Amino acid sequence: MKKKNIEFIKNMILFAISNLVPKILSFIMIPIYTKYLTTNDYGYSDLIISTSALLLPIFTLNLQDAVMKYSLDNSNDKKNIFTIASKIYLSGILLVSLFIFIASMLNIINLPSYFFVYLIIYYTVSAIHSLFTYFCKGIEKINIIIYASLANSLVVVTMNIFFVIFLKMGVTGYLLANILGLLISIIIMFIFAKLYLYWTKEKNRKLTKEMIKFSLPMILSAIGWWINNSIDKYFLSLMVSVSVMGIYSIASKIPNMLAIFQSIFNSAWSISAIKEYDPDDKDGFFSNTLILMNMVLTISSSILMITNIFISKILFSGEFFYAWKYVPPLLMSVIFNIISLYFESILLATNNTKEIGKSSIIGAAVNIILDFILIKYIGAYGAAIATMISFFVVMLFKCFKAQKYIKYKENISIIFISYLLLFIQTIIAYFGNKFILLEVVILIILLYLYKNKILLLWEKIKFKISKKN
Repeated sequence: MKKKNIEFIKNMILFAISNLVPKILSFIMIPIYTKYLTTNDYGYSDLIISTSALLLPIFTLNLQDAVMKYSLDNSNDKKNIFTIASKIYLSGILLVSLFIFIASMLNIINLPSYFFVYLIIYYTVSAIHSLFTYFCKGIEKINIIIYASLANSLVVVTMNIFFVIFLKMGVTGYLLANILGLLISIIIMFIFAKLYLYWTKEKNRKLTKEMIKFSLPMILSAIGWWINNSIDKYFLSLMVSVSVMGIYSIASKIPNMLAIFQSIFNSAWSISAIKEYDPDDKDGFFSNTLILMNMVLTISSSILMITNIFISKILFSGEFFYAWKYVPPLLMSVIFNIISLYFESILLATNNTKEIGKSSIIGAAVNIILDFILIKYIGAYGAAIATMISFFVVMLFKCFKAQKYIKYKENISIIFISYLLLFIQTIIAYFGNKFILLEVVILIILLYLYKNKILLLWEKIKFKISKKN
């Protein structure tokens, strides 16, 4: 096995540990959230997290990818990179705090007072956590990220049980638990990755300009990504109700089972794509990775659509149960987002950040227009459809742009055939379990479509087992 494959698989395994446990624990907590939090509570907490996600790329200049990319280059001084980023991030925290304080004082937005307090705190810990995580990736301290991620999850779960169940603190307890989780993760990375050693008084204006130039187009990308992920929640809260938005938000928990793969894959792939970029794809590493990844995503998504209502009955209590309807199109959104990130890593490796920004803005415009039209007529389901279409547009744009910089050794048209099958299943799934046999037929066709890859994987697994024995 080639060195690039070994390193990619190794990173995949490491990030799998750091992402799988948190997602599983978060998944286990869903029945608690739907039982002890009202749809309104969940709606407000999701608004805080979503608003923080919007402010983050703007006030940090979305420097995180530059931090990782420049840190991976051994010709750069790691201390300068960390110091430059830290100063920009700290300035952003101060500006956000001032901005939110003024907004609350002037009563620009009619929201509960706790909303603004927790928004400042949540933004602060999220920003620092983002900086530390991407810098640790850049200096290849992957083990530290894993420890920090696991600690974060354990704290979030235990504190949620304590605050929400025993102290009955509702949404306040939920937010406190999430903040404490991020805080413990920050402390672990700071101490064990010895980040305190990377601060320097030296100024490097040339590197600062380079990093900002690289990152500025990515701000548009991050805002576009945020719009595709979150703007529908704001439309729903304004055009329908915060309660409906809360139900819609909980629906994403099932697609998030698929997003586990996104977190694992993208964390490892973003490093490999930069380090192992090969425009001719001589050994098929890039095309094989794309096809195998898509195979796992589409087959998993098909299975989740078939079992959607069964899973929803277990996870969602009361009014939250109706979230099952929004799951199928949101599952497809997750697939398009993951594949989009695959192409984005190629564009990052070739320094084409402007193309990434363009794609996100186009997708965001599509999402906003469709939200206006569809939510008015079909409510939250319209929001899910808008998100699915917008992510497909972004993925398609990045796919065409990335193909200018890489020649795939294998034919990748199979992925679009699988999307057509899955889209048909999404339409069928709208009617619940009424046509579940047709959904099973689609799953069988998908398995047949990827039979060669499945058999090849199976042979490799058998070979590995026989070698050990």
